[in-house]
Amino acid sequence: RILLRRGDTWTERLTIHAAGTAENWAYVGPYGRLSDPAPRIRLANRRDDICVVVQDLVSAPPYNVGLNYIHIDNLVLSDSRIGLYIRAAVSTGNRGIRVTDCLFENMDCEPVMSAMLDSGSIAAELNMAKGNLDMFASSYQSQGGGGAEYVWPAAVVLGGRRGLASPTSFHDISLDNLRFEGCITGVLVYFYNLPSSTNFYRNLSMTRCTITGTVNGILAAKGLDAGHDGTPDSPWGRFRNLNILAGSENRGFALGTTGLILEDVANARFSDCSFSHVRNNGNPDGCGFDFESECRNITVERSIFTDNDGQGILMMDNHAGAPDGPKPHRDVTIRNCLFYDNLQNVASDRYRWDICIWNSGNTNIRLEENRHVSRVRTSGQAEELANSDGSIRDALLMDRPRSYGSRTDGIMEVDASFRRNNTLTDFLAEVDDLGLSAALRTVDLVQKAAGPPTEGPTALPTGRPTAVPSPTAVPSPTRVPSPTSAPTGGPTDGSSSTPTDVPPPSGSVSQGPSDPTPTPTAAVTNPFSPTGSPETPEPSPGSPSPSGQPASGGGGAGGGRLSLAWVLLLSGLALAAGLLLGSGLGRMRNRRPG
Repeated sequence: RILLRRGDTWTERLTIHAAGTAENWAYVGPYGRLSDPAPRIRLANRRDDICVVVQDLVSAPPYNVGLNYIHIDNLVLSDSRIGLYIRAAVSTGNRGIRVTDCLFENMDCEPVMSAMLDSGSIAAELNMAKGNLDMFASSYQSQGGGGAEYVWPAAVVLGGRRGLASPTSFHDISLDNLRFEGCITGVLVYFYNLPSSTNFYRNLSMTRCTITGTVNGILAAKGLDAGHDGTPDSPWGRFRNLNILAGSENRGFALGTTGLILEDVANARFSDCSFSHVRNNGNPDGCGFDFESECRNITVERSIFTDNDGQGILMMDNHAGAPDGPKPHRDVTIRNCLFYDNLQNVASDRYRWDICIWNSGNTNIRLEENRHVSRVRTSGQAEELANSDGSIRDALLMDRPRSYGSRTDGIMEVDASFRRNNTLTDFLAEVDDLGLSAALRTVDLVQKAAGPPTEGPTALPTGRPTAVPSPTAVPSPTRVPSPTSAPTGGPTDGSSSTPTDVPPPSGSVSQGPSDPTPTPTAAVTNPFSPTGSPETPEPSPGSPSPSGQPASGGGGAGGGRLSLAWVLLLSGLALAAGLLLGSGLGRMRNRRPG
């Protein structure tokens, strides 16, 4: 276990290489007095900033320690391009990721957001090496990683190197009680530039999360089989109490903004959620929920869509007309939801419907017992349309009682109700009348003194990959003390300090008497080339690799230009613990190129 002292702040990246087991999870969390604030890692919103990297790639054979049974808990990560990056650089088949009770603040990056003005600039930003990340291409390389791995700022990213995304890279992911404040994206579950219709992620649940300041959604996912089994107690595929409190008031995106976005996602149930106050700032969309292409067996129920610049729900097929298209949706149910005063500032006449369906070929799209409350006119383009022919036209429900767009194939609407007036009914009265108060719950983070017991959280379903052996001994926790000069405990410009700059702290690493393996002192070697070395571009995916390719399995080590390096390595028959801190980065979006 790695325990960071409550009340302390670090200004460098923490890089972790860890492989736990179902019985003994690798754990990173707090210790100390509950009256002190949770430990914080704060960076400077630079292009290469990432607060915490958990990765499988290490610099020595076998190069791959996997990403199995890792729990990140009760931290504050702020002012970075990416907060937490779970990075599969060389492994597949990883099982068990848990993130709980964390606060992510200001996951934004002005140089990135201002650069992504069109498809070409997005692709350039995506494909460049970034993040001061290492890579493996025929051999280990200490720099040149990050290309085609991420582009959008995000609180949590589960992804990695595009050539290694098949078969499934991540199984059994649990995200609970997370707060994203001022974050462009909440959780990004995405491998870039890969074919559709492949499940790169299996079994994911996300509960009790809120976001403000979003452009790309509280969740942006592609290639995910969330794993809902159709029962009320399904352990996976549950998305409950996701609360989009507000979109960004000043950032837009040329290809559209959203509260949540799915592409090639199957077997998920969204319950008791709210998708509200998403802004487009003069750009497309501004919708609450975005179905991009080929979503299957998705249910959205008992949820609220209110005060969005665009529609409550947008359904489209971004593969229509593409060589691999079309990819319509099937078996999608929207039921018992409230759509209240949306279409505040639509971008064009294509956005006239609260449930706006653009594509053809969908099958079994069921709209059941939803309530729509709207004004006769909305602002902006919708208002102009309402008066363009000299009469008052309904800008929300053009073909009453249908609430969706011109595409009608595969759609069944049952028992919908519509209230349309210049004077709106009371919002909370509508919520109470429909019994939807659970959709408005917000997050109350649980503060912890020293994390869970040594054996880790309750084991997730199914076993671990055979490539990850059980450890012979469970080490005592490693406690990371306050930086010697927080909050300026090292360079904040991404530069490296020499190993002699950071003497090992005395008495900061505890060792239990039952641990037969001595605990090492602080690791301060820098695996990266000196500052200013040219970055090596990432090779094309699928390029042949000579012998020495790392075997698939489980674990990882840190990367980046470092000020202070502590390396945690928990794997197989030997366990060691430490902490690496440096610079950071991260983010994404689907339908949009790059």
